[in-house]
Amino acid sequence: MNLRLRRLENDFRELTDFLRDHPFISLLKTEGDPPEKYHVAYRVRSADRKGGEVAVKDRHTAEIVLTLDYPSQEPICRMLTPVFHPNIDPHLICITDRWAAGESLTDVVVRIGRMLAYQTYNIKSPRNGEAAQWAAENLQRFPLDDADLAREKQSAAPGVDPPPVRTAKPAPAESSGSPPTRAAAVPPKQPEAAAAPAAPPKAAPAVPLAVPQVSRGLHPSSSPAAGPVPCANCKTPTAAAAMLECRSGHRICGECAVACRVCGAVMCVLCDLSRCSVCRGVVCPSCQAFCHFHRQAVCRDHIVACGECGIQGCDRCLFLCSGCGRHYCRAHFDQGRNLCAACKETDMPEKPTCPYCRRQLSRRGGTFCPSCGQRL
Repeated sequence: MNLRLRRLENDFRELTDFLRDHPFISLLKTEGDPPEKYHVAYRVRSADRKGGEVAVKDRHTAEIVLTLDYPSQEPICRMLTPVFHPNIDPHLICITDRWAAGESLTDVVVRIGRMLAYQTYNIKSPRNGEAAQWAAENLQRFPLDDADLAREKQSAAPGVDPPPVRTAKPAPAESSGSPPTRAAAVPPKQPEAAAAPAAPPKAAPAVPLAVPQVSRGLHPSSSPAAGPVPCANCKTPTAAAAMLECRSGHRICGECAVACRVCGAVMCVLCDLSRCSVCRGVVCPSCQAFCHFHRQAVCRDHIVACGECGIQGCDRCLFLCSGCGRHYCRAHFDQGRNLCAACKETDMPEKPTCPYCRRQLSRRGGTFCPSCGQRL
């Protein structure tokens, strides 16, 4: 299974676990194995324009398509039901200004729900100008729904940091919040959290110990008892000792790692990867050059400079002199005789070269070039 299929499989597993018994979001159908297209239903209050009036609507359906370039490219999202929102038009949902490959499909689903509920919106760069003007005139009404769409299972880690951050928003809105959200936010109270450290014997096997184990598992010197760590790209649980760290700091498994063809530096598919336009190998920024002629990236092994003016280009854009063996640009090379200006003045005998790969030919009467195989 390649990296993309593994990422799709893990995204589907994570999303189905997240949406199980979710009070506001449900999965209607999927297409593909593993799924590449999702239809997601939302039960949150949002705005819809009918005629000249803006009304509140609480049932919505969105479509999410994971393209062939996912996760390097953001998913294509659109609404299947009409919505009046500054950042949503009939053809596209603007889920983010800058997409990061480390974001999961669950993050996208939650983000769309927050946009529908007007918990997040941007009226400075809208896709729907009329909706942006309406939103600017009705800021006091937002959010239209304060549902906690990113709710987490409190039973898994009642004392971890994320639940208090998410329960801080619904706390003041006791009268307008949804019952499922407030019920999940009430159990972790401050007095109980303060009493937990007072009983060390009971706190030892509890969940707080599992969090340091995962964090220690990120280092090579971790204990063998530490649990598996999810890969930052494909989300596959991997033993901590087998995890790698790329030059950008991403924690990845071995199958998501990519090595620079020149220096061997560890990179991953979450990084901004560049390929040499000559050999198509992946190169890191330190080993990357730029061809002045065809305006593309070239690795350090295929960059040469003109022996006359010093301009840099790849070894396919510069010509190899059959006399001195140096590369020259078009302005300082005689293609008729395959010689540079200096060698041409010495009346050196002409040596035949291939017009495609510009390598010297062993004999003139050949039909095919022995180096590149092109017909002469």
